[in-house]
Amino acid sequence: MNYFWDGRAVHYFPRLAYGFRQSTGCVELPLKAAQRAYGMIHIGTPVTVMP
Repeated sequence: MNYFWDGRAVHYFPRLAYGFRQSTGCVELPLKAAQRAYGMIHIGTPVTVMP
């Protein structure tokens, strides 16, 4: 299953640090945050990214 929607996605991605721009359309989360978000965010859910 492709989890990208129109080139955007919210997903886990292993990084040394989070909280600054590293992608061109995705919201990359640490594993625990992605696990929490999985049950709350569905395709089409508006998401606001805040520092």
